[in-house]
Amino acid sequence: MITYKQADIIKEFKECPDYPILAHQANCFKMGSGVAAAILKEWPDAQLKESNWPIKRFGNNEYHYPKINHVYKKGMIVNMCSQFYPGPCAPSDNIDNFETRRKALEQCLYDLRNTYELQNYDAKTKPQDMFFPFPAKILMPLVASGLAADKAMKKNMTDLEYFKLYIAPVIEEILKDIDVTVCYL
Repeated sequence: MITYKQADIIKEFKECPDYPILAHQANCFKMGSGVAAAILKEWPDAQLKESNWPIKRFGNNEYHYPKINHVYKKGMIVNMCSQFYPGPCAPSDNIDNFETRRKALEQCLYDLRNTYELQNYDAKTKPQDMFFPFPAKILMPLVASGLAADKAMKKNMTDLEYFKLYIAPVIEEILKDIDVTVCYL
């Protein structure tokens, strides 16, 4: 289930204990703009892991445990590497086109769901070992809809309209019984 909230996603994640998971889209090379850059500015530890080649990142998640004032926050940041290159989708005959990115996003969401379910199982059997409470809520920006959108498909749509039309159905299908809040400005 997706809930929409007009709010600063960084502030929400820092200040609201209801959202222990912040999942966002990152390209496979750097976190240099948009929400990814804002996350990196706040939590430098959330940088893409240097040991991974860009092609190995594509369609995979990187999990980071952020610190606030040098203390670990009860939660995690998930870099969903579902965009190969920075910027908008490439034309359909290119590897980094909308369909390829959508499939990479699906892989990342399935991995997030599996991680979530394993953590939820652990919460029931070993609650003392949990890094954050479950069932947890997932906080997301308008993934794949701003700087990373397919400009030909987006035309004059707002980021929110594009997200609801093309991206939200994928998230709702894969994370159907998980509480997801999407922040937008």
